[in-house]
Amino acid sequence: MQKAKYQEIAGALENGIRNGEYRGRLPSVRLLGELFGVNPRTVLRALQQLTAGGLIVPNGNRGFLIPEEGSRRPVSGNIVIFHPGPVSGNPGQLDRLITEAGMRPISISTPAADLCGVRSFWETLSADGVIFMNSSLDRESAYQLKLSGIPFVAANRMPREWGVNCVEFDHESALRLFLKALIRRGRRRIALLNPRYPLRYFREIIFSAYFEVMNAYAIFDPELFVYPDESQPYEAALAAGVERLLALPRPPDAIYSSVPEPELRRILAEHRVTLPKAVECGFSRIFDEPAPDGGEPGLVYRYDRLRESLWELLQLVIADPVRTPETRLIPVPVIGPDGELLTAATNSQPRN
Repeated sequence: MQKAKYQEIAGALENGIRNGEYRGRLPSVRLLGELFGVNPRTVLRALQQLTAGGLIVPNGNRGFLIPEEGSRRPVSGNIVIFHPGPVSGNPGQLDRLITEAGMRPISISTPAADLCGVRSFWETLSADGVIFMNSSLDRESAYQLKLSGIPFVAANRMPREWGVNCVEFDHESALRLFLKALIRRGRRRIALLNPRYPLRYFREIIFSAYFEVMNAYAIFDPELFVYPDESQPYEAALAAGVERLLALPRPPDAIYSSVPEPELRRILAEHRVTLPKAVECGFSRIFDEPAPDGGEPGLVYRYDRLRESLWELLQLVIADPVRTPETRLIPVPVIGPDGELLTAATNSQPRN
């Protein structure tokens, strides 16, 4: 089967990079278009493919850089665990896994997220690898890390064209399954209540899964997809979103909340908002160890599995920095409205 023109260009550029014909940076998009006799959009598609493969790194409006081979620093034995805010969850598990491998875990926590996009910040660290927790890695930070030569993985999904190794829960498959279970019970006004996702890209993933199911049954209503107003403090905005749902002329008959139940119940109680008993609810359920059988309806997130997969993937990237970037999706068990365990086929994305 004949390759598309952009694939041919990507292949020619990849060969040139590996053979040393291009060093430091690629020619401009305009010059590459002239060289291959194509328009800039075709060149950009080829460059996106090379970026996804980790061969080149965008440099703002200054073209595309080629990371130097051997740019990695000497082995230090240090592994950085980066948190966007106060260290939360169970960092002890990652500490243990890293220590058992004969390395030193170093936790870094800062509210100054813009530090991640400064290459000099990473270059001053003596680290063999970095694990980004809690959706703390953005595109600019990823590109600067690539240029600094430090292997890294992220605990959040990334667009394919970023070419980032990442591990994430398979939210979509589980959410689709739970929504369909509610629909089979006769629910038609199903609201989706969301936290504030640090990355807009992830918010779009969740909306897409929700829209797909609701639209297939011709029951989609955009008013039922609740995302907290970013102009308000988070908890007040979340409570206001629930109040707005309950005040609709046709309020929801079911709600799935990505905000875990204890947190949501506390927020609603503090803002004097009450969920009617007639509204069927499902919640995210978070565990750092094997989840108990049964329990309240919702999606079951096993963070111990997420951390194990992050550390396993980082070790592969450290051993082979030029390996094809990989997206790993962790299956999410679903407890249906009747308390039954439902099984979703995982959206497998082993390679980008």
